[in-house]
Amino acid sequence: MIELGPESYLGRKTIMTELAKDIGLEQDIVTNTTGQSYIFCEKQIVSYSRWINYGNSDRYQTVCDN
Repeated sequence: MIELGPESYLGRKTIMTELAKDIGLEQDIVTNTTGQSYIFCEKQIVSYSRWINYGNSDRYQTVCDN
């Protein structure tokens, strides 16, 4: 399971914010204030580098091994 924060919603892409506002969900938007991303690996949550967000997810095994 990978937290999809930056991949699932980009605040700088205003179309999703506009949609949330139009359907009454603007107050439910949750932002990531820490800037950290995590991967669930072998029964624990592990912080991983930003490079995994840019399509290098084939390297996740290395993250899990650390």
